[in-house]
Amino acid sequence: MSIIREDRRVVGGESSKSSTSKSLAARFGLRDKTCVVTGGTRGLGKAMCDAFGEMGAKHVITCSRKGWSPQKSDDDQKFGWTHENTEFTHVERDVSKERDRDAFVDDIKRKCDGRVDGFVSNVGYNIRKTTAAY
Repeated sequence: MSIIREDRRVVGGESSKSSTSKSLAARFGLRDKTCVVTGGTRGLGKAMCDAFGEMGAKHVITCSRKGWSPQKSDDDQKFGWTHENTEFTHVERDVSKERDRDAFVDDIKRKCDGRVDGFVSNVGYNIRKTTAAY
């Protein structure tokens, strides 16, 4: 097992910064893995999808309440999915509703034979009540 010290040297393993990155990706990579991110079209969820792609996931699946294209984000900028070896799938589902949650599970089962190796629950949901009502 290697230990990365504060001076960025690896003790007990490879010693350069670039080889450190490669060894981390090899150790913690997601090659042949399927990852699911709810709310993965913007903000932190989008960043998680991208990170899974960088780590070599085989398939990244996400959902959002609105129709959305992996080529365009809400602000009409290029999504930037550059991970050629990672398949990216988006489905329109509102997982705050039981019917859509069940359908999303069915989508996942269909797309990856039901196997999920990583899951990020990143749903944005807001229930507006007064403090006393909670």
